[in-house]
Amino acid sequence: MRIRREVYRYAFTAPEHVKAFDSLEAGNVPDLFPVSDFGDAAKEPNFNPDSMRSVLKKWRDRIAARDAERRDAWKGGNSAAVEKIRNDLVEIMLEYPVHFEKVEEWIKVAAFYLDEAKKAPEKKAEIGEKFMLSEEEICRIQRNIQAIVLEKEKIQ
Repeated sequence: MRIRREVYRYAFTAPEHVKAFDSLEAGNVPDLFPVSDFGDAAKEPNFNPDSMRSVLKKWRDRIAARDAERRDAWKGGNSAAVEKIRNDLVEIMLEYPVHFEKVEEWIKVAAFYLDEAKKAPEKKAEIGEKFMLSEEEICRIQRNIQAIVLEKEKIQ
């Protein structure tokens, strides 16, 4: 969860959650969400992961609504509101964690954009908009993720 908590700070992960949910076809809920994360409902003998779609739809709608609020706050230059909403969104997205492969993909996307910013400084504003973070904050999050990964490797 610590890595997710860091990665979910990137603004682009909220619309990515929405997009991933919207692309789910009937019967494919387990393709995006580990069934084990559905708690007690998943332990029921007749549990069907697709029955979670209505719950997940409400979750998706909460993400979309808060993300729209964050975008408005970002455009208005209200950094305190952006940060509060970012923290709220992290908690909302953690309610139903997507498969970790998605998280790994987003880590790679962040690294790609950081490389792009170094190669083409004129893209920094565009990248800042996508992440709603400064380049320094993006780098700090990447370092935090790397530290968590190294810590886990030491334990194993």
